[in-house]
This record gives sequence, structure tokens and C-alpha cells, in this order.
Amino acid sequence: GGRDGFLVKVGCGASDTKLKATNTVLCSAADSVTVTLEPSPATLRWEDGDSTAVRVIRTPGTYRVQYTIGNGCSYTDSIVVTQGTYPTGTLVPSDTVTLCDSDGVLLTVTSGSNIDRIRWSNGDINRDTTLRVRAPGRYSATLFSPQGCTIETDTVTVVGSIGLAAGTSLALSFTGADSAKM
Repeated sequence: GGRDGFLVKVGCGASDTKLKATNTVLCSAADSVTVTLEPSPATLRWEDGDSTAVRVIRTPGTYRVQYTIGNGCSYTDSIVVTQGTYPTGTLVPSDTVTLCDSDGVLLTVTSGSNIDRIRWSNGDINRDTTLRVRAPGRYSATLFSPQGCTIETDTVTVVGSIGLAAGTSLALSFTGADSAKM
């Protein structure tokens, strides 16, 4: 008369502890990314021997952490930090431009390099370095590098042909040859 017994092994499921960061691009030497392991596990060890749950990363690389939670289960997680380069470009014409006819004004990103795409302030997103503007307003462009680094260009203000609001009437009179006055 023996008794039947069962051996039950409780496995380690998914951990609630997670790296609170995503793969990141550092676009300049001043850039950094803060990586946090939350909630803080019972023990942890980064590949370089560091054992803090919060890291500030300033150089590209793959950063792996091995940690153990309260029930003794071990996990590994990592983040990849890559090096990127800012795009460059200048929006021309600059400052204030007058809208003279229905053809509009052509805004162009010149002297550009490392540009993957452009998001114009009117919402257009494309690879075209020019935008035809037919309405008064303030315009700029956000430049994206292939690595995801971004910069914003200066702003160009486009005004109506005589700088008056729509619906404004003018009283013009002819006073003689080669003259007109308002």
C-alpha cells in the first residue's frame, strides 16, 4: 500500500521587472539615455559588473543585465544604444517673404546632408526638400537623419502681397501721371 505522489516543478514565467527604456540613438556627445530596471529586482548585475538599477548611458553599445527576482528566477534583458548623426540643412528664403501671386513661394532646404525625410510644418512628410507655399503663415521643417536624429530649421514667415488681412478694402485714387495714393 504505497501512496502515489506527484512532483510539481514551478517554472519561471514572464517577469514583471522590465527595462524602462527602448533601443536608443545618441546624436551628439552630450546625449545620454537613462535606463531603469523596475521594479527593482532582488539582485542584478550588468555585464560591466555594475549592480545599480538605474544607469545613465553615454556611449553606444549593447547593455545586458542579468537579474533575479524574489522567487529565485533569473532573467536577462538588454538595450542597444547606437550612434547617430544630426542632419543638416538651411531653409531658404529666410526671415519674411511676400506672397505675390497664385504660384506661391518655394521654400527649400539647402546645404542639406544626412537627411532621410522632412516633416514640414504644414504636416507634409516626405523626402522632398522643397515646399510650395500658397498661404500666409509661419513655416519650418524638421529634418530626420536615417538613424532618427532630428533638428528643426529656422522659421520663414510668409505674408500676403500687401500685408493686409483678407477682406480689407483699399481706397485708391489717381492724382496724376506716375502717382497713386492710398
